[in-house]
Amino acid sequence: MPDLAVLAIGQSNMRSSPKSIGGDMTVPANLKVWGDGEAEFGTGWRTARFGQYPLDMRLAVGEAWANSLALSFCRELSGTYDPYLAVVAKGGHPIESFIVRTTREANRWPIPRRKTNLAPFLYQPQMGCAKALARIGKTRFNVVIFHQGTANREDSANLYARKMEGLIGDLQRAGLIGRATPIIAGTHASTVDYYAVHRTGLLLAASRDPRIVVVEAGDLPLVDEVHFTGAALVELGQRYAAAFTA
Repeated sequence: MPDLAVLAIGQSNMRSSPKSIGGDMTVPANLKVWGDGEAEFGTGWRTARFGQYPLDMRLAVGEAWANSLALSFCRELSGTYDPYLAVVAKGGHPIESFIVRTTREANRWPIPRRKTNLAPFLYQPQMGCAKALARIGKTRFNVVIFHQGTANREDSANLYARKMEGLIGDLQRAGLIGRATPIIAGTHASTVDYYAVHRTGLLLAASRDPRIVVVEAGDLPLVDEVHFTGAALVELGQRYAAAFTA
């Protein structure tokens, strides 16, 4: 089967929340993940398993592992592809955390205080995603899956769309994606306070970039004010996969 290099970017619904338990937890035997523990820079590809990054979220030792949107996406495609998954995601972090400094400075989009600059995990040569791709003989990811938004709840829809376009531009200039690489982005649940503005921002970005496909998640249940249940993450991953194969 052909390799499928998957880049997952976002906040805790992409990284997974310890509360998001339940649903199908099957890990495909052919799923490889990049990273060691919390070190997203990583040193190599490993066979995916719970307890190893990025499938390592739980409330406490002995508690159930949290489910994963990215796992569900890869599982849906594992009968057609050999998926290779790199996750650069962190709860509570704005989209600016994934954008390079020159783009942020040109647009006056600072990273808020006490938030981590995650751009090196994506772009730093020989340490970030380029290294991961080189290990499997690729120069670009085949697909980007994206779920982020609540950390930007003060942004208008147009501003959020511009920031998403800035991120995509950075990924393309770095050579991590091409002009036709699918970028699949999901909404929040409709009960999240930023849902309508965020959804409009995603649709605005998609109207200007045909690579972007917006997946609706407004009907999916939450375990708290923001995070999907484990079963909802499974369903959302399936919707992402359907959007990719459509």
